[in-house]
Amino acid sequence: MDGPEYIIRICELLDLAHRLRSFQNSRTQELFGLSLEQSVLLCRLEAHYGQNTVTALATESGRTPHTITAMVNILEREGLVVRRRNRTADRRQVWVLLTALGASKIQAVQQAGPELIARLRAGSKDDLIEQKLDEALRPMRALLPD
Repeated sequence: MDGPEYIIRICELLDLAHRLRSFQNSRTQELFGLSLEQSVLLCRLEAHYGQNTVTALATESGRTPHTITAMVNILEREGLVVRRRNRTADRRQVWVLLTALGASKIQAVQQAGPELIARLRAGSKDDLIEQKLDEALRPMRALLPD
């Protein structure tokens, strides 16, 4: 495959990835009242013992600090996280902490995990589309700057 066929195929794959992300976002919104990105941010916090800095969350997720701050604003309004500044160290550093309500939301997300990915299964339970996508996208990831 070369030239125009290659470009068309890349666009088709990107469109499929976008549609898949939109589907998952809709399901997450429907089940938990959170976007997929917000759910992932809560899970990232939980993976760091319920707290992390905005800067670290931005780096880990490949998003800008501004984007993370906007998501934290929403999650804070919902009572799922709170912000704290370190009073003794660098006061510019903003910490995001998971609340009890946020932890219960994560637990619900984790319990619904199998349902969220059920429609992504292809064949046996161990043969996820995720694995196939990862294999297909690995060469493309190598083309991206760090």
